[in-house]
Amino acid sequence: MTLSALSDQIRKIYKWGLLALALIFFLWFGWFIISSLSNLIFKPVGDDIAYGKLAPPIFTRTFQRVKSENFILEAKLPKTAKNPKAQVFKIENPVGINEDEQEKLTRGLGLVGEEKTSSGNVITWKHRNGTKLTINTRLGHVEYDFNYGFEQGVLAGKITSSENDLLDKAATILRSRNLLPGDIDKKNTALKFFFIQGTSKKQSAKASSNALEISYFRKVDSKTSVGDPTIRLLLSQNGNRILELDYFYSLINAVGSPYPIISADQAWGLLKEGKAFAQTQTKYSTVKLKGLRISYWESHFSQPYLQPVWVFSLEGVSKEGSASFTAFISAIEASYLTSQ
Repeated sequence: MTLSALSDQIRKIYKWGLLALALIFFLWFGWFIISSLSNLIFKPVGDDIAYGKLAPPIFTRTFQRVKSENFILEAKLPKTAKNPKAQVFKIENPVGINEDEQEKLTRGLGLVGEEKTSSGNVITWKHRNGTKLTINTRLGHVEYDFNYGFEQGVLAGKITSSENDLLDKAATILRSRNLLPGDIDKKNTALKFFFIQGTSKKQSAKASSNALEISYFRKVDSKTSVGDPTIRLLLSQNGNRILELDYFYSLINAVGSPYPIISADQAWGLLKEGKAFAQTQTKYSTVKLKGLRISYWESHFSQPYLQPVWVFSLEGVSKEGSASFTAFISAIEASYLTSQ
């Protein structure tokens, strides 16, 4: 090969090398621009404020504001960081309940072969005695009501088992029906005892009760959620019969997105301004703050995110006497919430 030919070949290789480098640079630059715009428009889960502005929790539309002429602080406010944040979790698309799981539920509740009707994704089984099971096959929600007014024999006698034995039996019942997800907090449940006679159902002391209601909540970010229980189970005497069942559990994305939240002092200030919400009577001459903590709001109504709330443990004083109650306020800074 002549020196001239070798020189031409070197120039060609150099030219193509430069073109390749230029192409790589433009591809990298294009990827950088697209990635930057994508992150601005669709922030990945785990980033701060990934979901944009959030709708306020449903209780701001269904509960009443707490009002009083006098608020008294009787608890030490929890310490919060200088710029506090809390995770917001996305509620995932529902898994639903397939035909095999439906059959297992109807068989376990004694409704196989009973009257069955369908409306969209909702299937209802109804026993001739009035007992009813409703399943939303898309959302995976279950509601069951046993007509104990028709069959009083299942409520003969009082509760004699210990609370721990009843909780163990309830967990076994739910597990056998695939209705006890792993993130349910089985240690922090809400228990209520009832005396049921005919169609009358009244809350009572354990010693005089013949039914136990257990409400389960989710364990999320080391806290037990509040609001509507994800699972509610009413059992006869010693857990021998399911009387009522509500199952409103939804999966959440395990990776949360941090959002700025208000401090405990700010939450206390908003309570005094009448901006907290409660489900019970909300007008008292005096309201005493007994405790304050952060939790997450669960709802039977559809909500896209599980978001933090401040939970007030309160005592209200009126002419009728005093009563303990709970109030709530969104913990998310107002600038990151849509208008109420």
